[in-house]
Amino acid sequence: MGIYATVLAILGLAEGLGDLADRRIDTLGLDIEEDRLPRKVHSGRRASTTHKRNTGSKGSAS
Repeated sequence: MGIYATVLAILGLAEGLGDLADRRIDTLGLDIEEDRLPRKVHSGRRASTTHKRNTGSKGSAS
């Protein structure tokens, strides 16, 4: 990568080199990251009701 940067600097084309690695203008990369985000976030409410249901009569058998 350093050689490419040197060649671009010699040719006077190094002004856009900073934009090459700028994440804000990488629309493809941003779209890929957005697709990897979870679609739905589950709340902890359902897990707590399941826990209450399962703790019924285990201790009263003595």
